[in-house]
Amino acid sequence: MLIDAKQLGCTIFDAQDGSMTLNFDHDAVRTLWDNYYVPFIKGYFSASGRFRSDDVKTGNIIAYVGSSSSATFFPTQVIADDMDSHDITRKALESPKFANGEDYAVQQGAGMVVTKASDAEIQASLVFLKWFTSPENNITFSVDSGYLPVTHEGNSIDAIRASGLALSDEMDEVLSAAVNTVNENRLYTPRAFSGGTDARAILEYSMSDKASTDRAAVEEAMAQGQSFEDASAQFLSDECFEAWYQDTLTSLEAFEG
Repeated sequence: MLIDAKQLGCTIFDAQDGSMTLNFDHDAVRTLWDNYYVPFIKGYFSASGRFRSDDVKTGNIIAYVGSSSSATFFPTQVIADDMDSHDITRKALESPKFANGEDYAVQQGAGMVVTKASDAEIQASLVFLKWFTSPENNITFSVDSGYLPVTHEGNSIDAIRASGLALSDEMDEVLSAAVNTVNENRLYTPRAFSGGTDARAILEYSMSDKASTDRAAVEEAMAQGQSFEDASAQFLSDECFEAWYQDTLTSLEAFEG
């Protein structure tokens, strides 16, 4: 939601010196609703396993947006049951963006920090970080993990391919898409603010949990004989969005200032 809103010109959490100003733009959020909640209610989207890669493995979904590092544990087969399985042919693409939206992509992943310690330990940590993030070492880590190099020199598919490391076709495809995403977009991550983790959790779950709950209600109503149109009407209404929007806005306003 944060990245898609940014593409639509809306910075939901605008933080300065640890204080957050909320911009829960009604029109931008409605676009997010129409592109996630509505298709979820219609059965186009699904989420049942702990991770979406679990849903791919069971055949519940055929595509998902995930991190480049998920390539290392992406399933190779759909296993529906003990008697039904088939191989997966994978295609890795750059994350979709809104038509006429701004070119933003998420900057997020594993990080390293240096904690308070003795001067010698801090110096040793810095030496290690310099070694680890040098292109030749960072590329080795990327090929093994799916995470991207952190320098401009290393974040090049040509440099990765020229490293001489064993690079599978699948990892080549994933890293190519990820490298293009980094190099062809402006990267964005929200700034820290007091209560930021809890505020992000509201964004993460308020729409997705409602979508899952309401889709289950639609399926239950259909199982009892209602048509899809009748079962889903209340959830696809403007009133449903407005009620959710106001509730979520009120929850997020508690973190402002």
